[in-house]
Amino acid sequence: TIKKKKYPQSMNRSKFPISTLEQIAQVLHDACTKWLAEALSSDLELNQILDAVEALHVLQDFGIESGSVVPKVPKIMEVLVKRQDFLSMTNENFIEPLEKDITIAESTQSSRSAKKRPRRTTVSKYNDYEPLSIESKKRTLSDVLIQFDVTDLVGWNPKSAEVPMSDQNHCFNCGYENKCGSYCTSCKIALETRVDYGALTDGLVWSYLFEEVNIPMKFHNANFSFTDVLEVLPSVRAYVSDQIQSNFYKLQCYFLTHLLYVLSDWGKHSLRKDLFQEEYVFLVKNLPKAVEIGDPELVGEFIHCLRILDITKANDPNAWDVIRRGMLYLLNVERGLGSKGIWVPANKKVYDRYHAAFCGIVGLLVYDFYGNPLNSVSDEYIIPKSFRPSPMIS
Repeated sequence: TIKKKKYPQSMNRSKFPISTLEQIAQVLHDACTKWLAEALSSDLELNQILDAVEALHVLQDFGIESGSVVPKVPKIMEVLVKRQDFLSMTNENFIEPLEKDITIAESTQSSRSAKKRPRRTTVSKYNDYEPLSIESKKRTLSDVLIQFDVTDLVGWNPKSAEVPMSDQNHCFNCGYENKCGSYCTSCKIALETRVDYGALTDGLVWSYLFEEVNIPMKFHNANFSFTDVLEVLPSVRAYVSDQIQSNFYKLQCYFLTHLLYVLSDWGKHSLRKDLFQEEYVFLVKNLPKAVEIGDPELVGEFIHCLRILDITKANDPNAWDVIRRGMLYLLNVERGLGSKGIWVPANKKVYDRYHAAFCGIVGLLVYDFYGNPLNSVSDEYIIPKSFRPSPMIS
């Protein structure tokens, strides 16, 4: 007789089948254990350092810290669904009225009827209790980071308190790097310097992540922190809504969404709309434009950010109508491509498919920041670590 596995009671509320959750948890378990067992080289490239910081942040989200062990698969499954009351996939009652407005081509319908591939069962190749060496990895990363220039990471020195500006020869419209001249040799647009929102986004995201995992941002020519990046915010929040096809417009949009992401710990808690009026006005005005230019990633991020600002049908019906139309667009794109979770063609690179899937999903999630048990936790829990005093590695 095969004894059935017992899973935490919260599993029963999961929108994912248990078998799918178990596969995801198994992959995460094996990846974490394997990565932690590997020593970091002292001769790392910058992109390898950043990959390691992201990996440490993921581990931290799973409660894996120095001196602990990799949780077993059932525990990881519990972590994956523990916020089910707080954040869940769009439910049927919510999605049905949206679907009435969607016209689906017959070809799309037939592609959905294809048989599913049989699930492959995988067995862990790694010990559940592999010893960790997180602190040693952090020390290695700190030692290697100091060999780099601060501009290698974020393109400018946030400690200067100056707003980063694009190079005169960089075309704000198409992103082409010209050698010289007054006009872009690629798109013929007049060249001009503008706020470098790409550098600002890098500064925000990486300083947030480094501080979240307690690695000081010490370079050979400068040290800076998350709060140093925030110093320039008053000067860069005058957003523009024209030239929507330009590279500058999209960089500005991604800066805005990632500003709200880092300040909300990537949507773990809501933000007060009255403190982010510039962002709110821009998002409501430009969400239809993101639909117009056919960018599901921007649409998803815009919707996600409006939900982080706690926009609901009850408290802001006009903005909610904009959100609803954005959701309809995401559903149309997904169905047009013939598969759930797909918002870009299958021939795109893996990262492009992953990022588009993430953006599409967060745009269709149901959020309840106030009607869930997390509201009873301490203020310390919901404040991003980057805003709290935390021990740094010496």
